Amino acid sequence: MATRISKKVIDSVTRDEAEESLSIVARNNSELKKIEAQLELEKQRIDEKYRDKIQQYTDNINAQKERIEVWAKSDYANWEGKSMELTHGTVGFRTTTPKLEKKKGFTWDAVTELLQKHFPALVRTKSEPDKEMIISMRDEDVFTSIKEKCYLNVTQDETFFIKLKEEELAEY
Repeated sequence: MATRISKKVIDSVTRDEAEESLSIVARNNSELKKIEAQLELEKQRIDEKYRDKIQQYTDNINAQKERIEVWAKSDYANWEGKSMELTHGTVGFRTTTPKLEKKKGFTWDAVTELLQKHFPALVRTKSEPDKEMIISMRDEDVFTSIKEKCYLNVTQDETFFIKLKEEELAEY
């Protein structure tokens, strides 16, 4: 069972202590970047070492799958269902989810226009708040009315950040 470590509550910090903490963050970040770079290089070496074998096996698998599919399509009429159990596994066909396709030469906009003209019940209209417009109106007088009648407000948070001067860290 994992033991819990209680976190120390920090009440106040001086500027010198903040500078010291930022220095520690910078040094640790620099070391972390070095380790991550080494790790990436090792991953690349391993990938390179096995790339040809992986490609060889993948190509062989794909070629064999193609042969099995050719057989399955030609022998499908003899099956009792949509699949056939073989010695080393089961092969079969799955029915995909229905999808709507348009004929060549037509765009979805053109299809939508034709549906709107002949079968309007088959065309959706989507209503949603124009958030960008409402945000852009936040400094106008009418926004007060919008806030009150529609229970809206525009908020903007501030989040703490640290941007390290990574170029200068190389000296450590």
